[in-house]
Amino acid sequence: MADAPGPSSARDASADSRSAAGHEAGRADRSHDEMAAVVHLATRLKAAHPTIEASVVDATVTAAHDAFRQAKIRAYLPILVERRARNLLVAIERDDATSPKSAPLSAPVAPPGTVPVTATAFRVVSDQGPAGRAPGVER
Repeated sequence: MADAPGPSSARDASADSRSAAGHEAGRADRSHDEMAAVVHLATRLKAAHPTIEASVVDATVTAAHDAFRQAKIRAYLPILVERRARNLLVAIERDDATSPKSAPLSAPVAPPGTVPVTATAFRVVSDQGPAGRAPGVER
């Protein structure tokens, strides 16, 4: 006599499909809750660090969250993301406070009546060589 699936096997298969569907729904709920926590975190960090642009705070929170993308246990993920993002934002504020403000990138202007440095450097270089003759020029 061949083993045919009995009523108990059919019940087990349907229970497995219900369990899998419930598991997927639970995962979607957790993912939604996790994203809501990340959005709430970004809002709080923007208020806590008003000197940093909102787009930088958002990018920092996103980068901190992406660092834990492969985490298997996600229960403590919001607090880990918050710690990492706060540390990064504090470092950004510290770097901004200690770095000198950059001057605009424009050519320096020599005060009137002075010879520009590049002109003197050229003269010194052109005076090197045979007296009265430029190198490579024959008379």
